Amino acid sequence: MKRSLALCLLLFSVEVVCSRAQELPYFVTYSQQMEVPGNLDIEFFSVVGSPPGANSFWGSNIEFEYGVKTWWTSEFYLDGQTTQHDSTIFTG
Repeated sequence: MKRSLALCLLLFSVEVVCSRAQELPYFVTYSQQMEVPGNLDIEFFSVVGSPPGANSFWGSNIEFEYGVKTWWTSEFYLDGQTTQHDSTIFTG
């Protein structure tokens, strides 16, 4: 019983080390600055691309951040993309 458990743990650890994710891991960190309680912050980000040999596109991100408490904020994001001669999608 102990040998089979040890063998399973060994095989699992080898599999975890050998497996790879599609993208590299990354972390998002924020500063300690929070939105003031009662304030609403609206931010808009956009990108326009025109790759050679492909359709042009426009993507945008709208962020709504509301200060609930001095230690807590609430955020809501809207993301989308439209591609020329193709479709418009809502991504989040």
